[in-house]
Amino acid sequence: MNKNYKKLLLDSFSTIICLILISFVLTFAIESIHRGSINSGFVYLVNYFPRFSYNALIILVTLSFALLFKRRIFAYILISCLWIILTITNNVLMTFRGSPLTANDFSMIETGLSILDNYVTKSQIFMAIAGFIILLLTLGLLWWFLPKKKAKINYLISFTLIVLSFIAYKYGTIYAFNNKIISSTFWDLAYAYQDYGFTYCFTNTVINNGISKPDNYSKSTIDDILINLENESLAAFDSTSSRLIAKDKYPNILFIQLESFMDPTIINGIEFDTDPIPNFRNLVDNYSSGLLGVSTIGGGTANTEFEIMTGMNLDFFGAGEYPFNTILRTKTCESINYVLKELDYGTHALHNNSADFYYRNTVFANLGYDTFTSLEYIKNIERTPIGWAKDSILVSEIIDSLTSTSEPDFVYTISVQGHGGYPSDFELEDKHVSITSIKDGYNKSAIEYYTNQIYEMDQFVGQLIDAVNKLDEPTAIVFYGDHLPALGLNDNMLNLGSLYTTQYAIWDNIGIDKEDLDIETYQLTARVLDLLDINIGTLTRFHQDYLNSSSKDEETYLNQLKNLQYDLLYGKGYSYPNSIPYEPTDLKMGVNPIEITDYSIENGIITVHGNNLTIFSEIVVNDTILDSTLIDPNTLTADYTDNSSIKSLKLSQVNNSGIVLSSTDEFIK
Repeated sequence: MNKNYKKLLLDSFSTIICLILISFVLTFAIESIHRGSINSGFVYLVNYFPRFSYNALIILVTLSFALLFKRRIFAYILISCLWIILTITNNVLMTFRGSPLTANDFSMIETGLSILDNYVTKSQIFMAIAGFIILLLTLGLLWWFLPKKKAKINYLISFTLIVLSFIAYKYGTIYAFNNKIISSTFWDLAYAYQDYGFTYCFTNTVINNGISKPDNYSKSTIDDILINLENESLAAFDSTSSRLIAKDKYPNILFIQLESFMDPTIINGIEFDTDPIPNFRNLVDNYSSGLLGVSTIGGGTANTEFEIMTGMNLDFFGAGEYPFNTILRTKTCESINYVLKELDYGTHALHNNSADFYYRNTVFANLGYDTFTSLEYIKNIERTPIGWAKDSILVSEIIDSLTSTSEPDFVYTISVQGHGGYPSDFELEDKHVSITSIKDGYNKSAIEYYTNQIYEMDQFVGQLIDAVNKLDEPTAIVFYGDHLPALGLNDNMLNLGSLYTTQYAIWDNIGIDKEDLDIETYQLTARVLDLLDINIGTLTRFHQDYLNSSSKDEETYLNQLKNLQYDLLYGKGYSYPNSIPYEPTDLKMGVNPIEITDYSIENGIITVHGNNLTIFSEIVVNDTILDSTLIDPNTLTADYTDNSSIKSLKLSQVNNSGIVLSSTDEFIK
């Protein structure tokens, strides 16, 4: 063996040892940060060494790319810094929303930045920016001063070692799954990150999206499910009498998704001077209600919406995935809207927050909504002390939606008032509810702030029922919380349900008997429609069949549900033998049309008169958006000193990110 060959082997061996050592040290640092202390990181290393080693193997794969650079030490440091930054970001998100960092969060950076000041102070933002600048400067200095490899890089050896690291990762993954060291099923994302390690879980959210093809997926499998479903539905129609007073008049159906809503009295060790939710408690006591199993905590509102609107189980998707951010941006999906359109329902969505959050202004067209009224189309906005719009402003918007058509209407409302973060050092001036007794370990200020927002949301519940009653139309309203708040709670702190359950209640004015039932989020729509004797839609009937079955086989039910979901979104579409029957709707932004009636120019000011103007309305002259001021819902002004003639004039609704959501037709005077 010649000296050059021996040196090559020695260099390769030392490089491998170096990679392994750095990977283990970096994994230890990551897990220590992730778990909050060096001691916790050491406990994870000792007690869960196989999992720790698998996380280190993933780190090793990423570090191996440093072998392609002459500044190898700097490349090691840079890759390590990226992992450390991801881990710190994960801890910040866990603090503010109670759920960990996933790859899908990066698709929401722009919208996340738009609400950043609702969670952190300006000084904290400044410190974060300053820290980032210091890090960049430090990396710049390291790049300049750290030595670089003098010898020419042997790319054959480097690529060989990279390939070997991927081979080790591949077979290490097979071994880890076969020996149950790791799992791809994350029933609880936060706990999965603790159990399996940050590196593996985050990487899993990068790699795995969508629904994996079921082992038994085929045309015959889907046909068997649908044939059985058809037989069960026919039997149900033959044996069930109508609950509705008049079958020729379908009721309005309202879903009211209450942001972070829960009954604060279920927190152990806290007492209040008054009931925080008297209206919702009355509904639970007197109308159909139950616990609702949700897939998220502290955030991820859109995933609760997705499950309710579609009847699909989020567990079958990639860990931490938001279908609103992925598949539904480009593909239609069977939903309650398309189902109810078969009965000539008008379909409306409302949200007292920005329209483009979770890409709702795009996705809602693919879910079959006719109109979407977001914050940009709402007048007289009132806000909480930390800047979220209050829910009381939604009452008139819901009534406008119900009266906008002569047909029955479906209205899906997404509230925002209960959103975090909840200030830990804030004293409310006018309290509706005060804490009279609290155990050690709780943040009194944050819980009291939260409870007072919940009290006002409960008042909104009562106000909406009163307003709907005045319409004198048959109506059913479903109230429920989308997830529990990020208040640092755990299961032992609750005397009802768990961190992944909320409550729902179904108010109606058509005489539905009270039937309580604990269900999953993706079953709620089918449950409500069943109470109304509406039994159409593939997934609606599928869930109704299971919920009404006397002998439930959950394993078969979930396997069939996964097959249906895969078929509808990613498969061959066997459920629709002719063609997919759903086309995107021509989504209209806002129920009440924004209009121009006249304009004038005087002393360098252009004044536009119109209808339904809001603070987000902007005057657009010759395709240039002017910084406009709302005088009242009928008047808008802007500086205009341009002497050129006005070739075109219109109004646009522009959100805080500068996105034009809609525009009027050009006004011709």
